[in-house]
Amino acid sequence: MAGTDRYRVNLGTAERQVLSSLPLQLAELLGTGDPSLVRLFPPAYVGEDSLQEEYEELMGTQLEKHHRSCLESLAESATAAELTKDQLEKWLAAINDIRLVLGTRLNVSEEIEEVSDTN
Repeated sequence: MAGTDRYRVNLGTAERQVLSSLPLQLAELLGTGDPSLVRLFPPAYVGEDSLQEEYEELMGTQLEKHHRSCLESLAESATAAELTKDQLEKWLAAINDIRLVLGTRLNVSEEIEEVSDTN
């Protein structure tokens, strides 16, 4: 911790470049309906189309704004030596969003596969 509600960031140049570029790439996908965004906007009412549509009308824009705000904050502060508590929380949310989208694109699931020994 760098000071009251300030946090020191100790990352190399390569890591900072990734943290500058990935959020912008994901922000471009928001609002496109890309299937890899499903984990960022999970359905609230499975099998209840009218309720799901209503939910999306009420919350969709707000959720997208939240994701976009966090992603933009990460991209903008990726080169900072210190972060405020708010910036740090947005970093965590944005990195989690990136993780979820990458996991979806790579078809990573939470299921554990057992590896059998064939010897």
